[in-house]
Amino acid sequence: MASEVANPATAPPAKPQVSPLPCQTWLSWAVPAFVFVLAAVLFLTIAGKWNDWTAGATRQIIDDAYLHADLTPLSTKTSGVVAKVNVSDDQRVKAGELLVQLKDDDFQAQVAQAEAGVAAANAEEMKTLSSPYLLQKKERG
Repeated sequence: MASEVANPATAPPAKPQVSPLPCQTWLSWAVPAFVFVLAAVLFLTIAGKWNDWTAGATRQIIDDAYLHADLTPLSTKTSGVVAKVNVSDDQRVKAGELLVQLKDDDFQAQVAQAEAGVAAANAEEMKTLSSPYLLQKKERG
């Protein structure tokens, strides 16, 4: 049993218990949190302003361009000069919505000419019906 007792000369010296400093505990989580917040702010700034930086430039240079667009061709039943465009670029429209208003000067002139032709035909018909030759023929017949 005498051999079980530790010899004080061969026993390792006891290490003093050192408590971590409050500053080291605080820094152990504050530095990673700061780096994370800084990275998040940087990411959100770049993501939010990317279009302003790239599309807002006064001069844009590209080497190879490809345009993909959805175009809908429009056809008219009449031709004319555009008086007013009621839609803007990239605006969604519904079926039957007025897109373009044409100047109606040419159409009004055609209507007036057609009305004048109808009036002239009516006048010619009245003249023909009231001619003395036809009246005499009707009375005989």
